[in-house]
Amino acid sequence: MIVVSSIVGIINTVQKTYNYHEIWIIYRTTYEKLKPEINYYNFNVGAYGDSVVNKDTLFVTRIETILDTEHSQWPSIKTTTKS
Repeated sequence: MIVVSSIVGIINTVQKTYNYHEIWIIYRTTYEKLKPEINYYNFNVGAYGDSVVNKDTLFVTRIETILDTEHSQWPSIKTTTKS
């Protein structure tokens, strides 16, 4: 029983030290934002259906915006792990 408690304590400490939970939340949020974009692109939904707009350029721009949002959150996580 003591061994199991010690292992759980060590795992919990490592998880909190390296913010694995917060990082996973950021990854999952980004994934959920990216997932519908490919469907919008493939099926010409929303702005992708507009004949005036270059579909490929719009896709890359929207994906880059989502990824830039994720990357902007990284410095705050990195500084928290060093404290």
